[in-house]
Amino acid sequence: MKKVLLATVVVLFALSVNAQVQFGVKAGLNVASIKTDPDMSEKSKIGFHAGVIAEFSFGESFALQPGVLFSQKGAVSKDNSDDQLALNYIDIPITLKYKIAAGNMKIYIGAGPVISYAIGGKWKSAAGDTDVKFGSSDTDDFKPLDLGLGLGAGLEISSFQIGVNYNLGLSNISPQSGTSFKNNVLGISVAYLFGGKK
Repeated sequence: MKKVLLATVVVLFALSVNAQVQFGVKAGLNVASIKTDPDMSEKSKIGFHAGVIAEFSFGESFALQPGVLFSQKGAVSKDNSDDQLALNYIDIPITLKYKIAAGNMKIYIGAGPVISYAIGGKWKSAAGDTDVKFGSSDTDDFKPLDLGLGLGAGLEISSFQIGVNYNLGLSNISPQSGTSFKNNVLGISVAYLFGGKK
């Protein structure tokens, strides 16, 4: 994990030399689910995400937007809404954006990797809460590291960005053989970049 973060910092630093850079804040709604195999009959869990972003602009049409976000994920049992899995992650999305001018705004589409690391979680039920165990052994519940693909689109109006994104989980976060758990998150967010128009 440390090597991945170090490589990310080095790449972003190199890109910033020839790019216009802005920094900002981002927050929004998560509609999270977990794709399971075998199917465990779960439904979506509502949460939120919030954190900081940067945007490296290359001309009028292209930009690279990395971020560091606190993100709530998990799932709810279809049979009993009191039974929930609540997972908390630090997400590092790195999104390449393509922008199209439309009057006084811009429409953008974007895609890129999402690196996530679990910082806590709870199994919740009417009987009480139990801590989720993270690790790579058979006695653990989930692996802490998660990799995904982020896809999104939205509008830029001056310094504001309003977007919809989907984080498709690529990693099996289950440490047990014969089972598969993959995080999927639909997000709706608002961001504000400091420094005025690009």
